[in-house]
Amino acid sequence: MTDAFQSVVNVELGFGIVGEVINNGPRRGNVYELNSDDATKNVIGRAFTILTSDSGNGQSSGTVRAGGTGAFAGILANPKSYASLGTNSDTLAPTLTLPNATLAEFLYMAEMVIAVPGACNIGDDVYYDTTTGVLGTLPPSVTGTLSQSTTTVTVAASPSSNNLGVGSKLQITGAEPATILALGTGTGGAGTYTVDVSQTVSGGTAFTANSVVPSGKAFVPHTKIVRYSETGAGLAVASLTN
Repeated sequence: MTDAFQSVVNVELGFGIVGEVINNGPRRGNVYELNSDDATKNVIGRAFTILTSDSGNGQSSGTVRAGGTGAFAGILANPKSYASLGTNSDTLAPTLTLPNATLAEFLYMAEMVIAVPGACNIGDDVYYDTTTGVLGTLPPSVTGTLSQSTTTVTVAASPSSNNLGVGSKLQITGAEPATILALGTGTGGAGTYTVDVSQTVSGGTAFTANSVVPSGKAFVPHTKIVRYSETGAGLAVASLTN
């Protein structure tokens, strides 16, 4: 009797905890004091920006907040470095949230485990919510078809993603490249946009463009997804380079 060769793996193995570094490659980071407007946002694996900076003695230090619009501090990392204080109702409860005034480690160069809100792909860019620091992902480019009359571009239905916006640089087949200056009826996908080049382009012409982050979000600098969970929402590995 000969058994069939196994072709399905029924259990997806876990590969780490949010905030953990997953390889032995180069890493860079700094220690800052947590000072978010809401301490419940101080969650390991979120992005933080600098509130105040102190570069005395050649070392970067100061305070940071979850999200924000200041200089990028890093992703709150290394969950096993901190004492777990639990929650207000259960001091033994597991938690990835740290109180304000904690000295914490933030990495801006490493390969680390992050939480993602939905399915993603290798090569996706990583962004964060400037209010909460929560991470998200989006593909680096958008493809589709369009037409153009003077400075108005009309993107046809169902581009590859809904990530067009002000600053997207359109590479249009057989025509001059153009940069989106303002939204019309389009808000990331199909619709009209105002661009910086006046020309006529027939309908159905192919284009590719760089993705831009939605309002209230910002890119995590120099960061790509290098591994993701087969089940979609859950865990991924982000590579931060500097």
